[in-house]
Amino acid sequence: MLPPLDKVPPKPAKCLRFMSFNINGGKSLFNYHPWNSLRTYDNLALALNADILSLQELKIQTDAIAHVASVAKFRAFVSVPKEKKGYSGVALYVRIPTDEDPDHVRQALTVIRAEEGMTGRLLSAEKVQYKDLQPNKAIGGYLEAEEVSQMGLDETSLRRLDTEGRCVVVELAGGTVVFLRILPSQLARIGRGPRVSYGISFCTFEEMPQTPRDGEKCGSHGRYKCQYGSY
Repeated sequence: MLPPLDKVPPKPAKCLRFMSFNINGGKSLFNYHPWNSLRTYDNLALALNADILSLQELKIQTDAIAHVASVAKFRAFVSVPKEKKGYSGVALYVRIPTDEDPDHVRQALTVIRAEEGMTGRLLSAEKVQYKDLQPNKAIGGYLEAEEVSQMGLDETSLRRLDTEGRCVVVELAGGTVVFLRILPSQLARIGRGPRVSYGISFCTFEEMPQTPRDGEKCGSHGRYKCQYGSY
């Protein structure tokens, strides 16, 4: 029987490989076979032969972001909860193209913009909300106040949707926008209350179409877990 990592199929040079992996805890991942032979996120992405890799359920605190983002051959985009510690968290890795890649692959892996959250309401590096950046600095597609009101939400609840480290968005030069989103789960077990309200709001917003610029394509990674229950 082949070792697990030897089962990863080869990837044609002219193609891109998108992969999604729920690691259920960044601190414990490398304690388990076969990941314990890799030790770093760089080696993990290379072993999976991934060009764009999304990880969910990092469950790390802010002081561990540097470790998760320390990848030599990839650009890393990480979001962790603003308040809860050791909970949720996502990372999106985009391979840094090399001179050996075909032109269309180099273009497809060139990062133009990146944002944390899916609402545009978090603060950017310029200390203003993403939605208020100049058009050439923002990914775009944000909901207007009227659309937010139609969803039964307000600006406060929108900002709260992005406080749990559940989404990053990356725009690539090839005309593609990649969303990494992890939806809340286990709502059916919780019953009524704040978590159900948060989960329903998150799922409602996630279903709203993001409006790309002309010619752009959107793709979504992450965990989409469905459960039955009465609310």
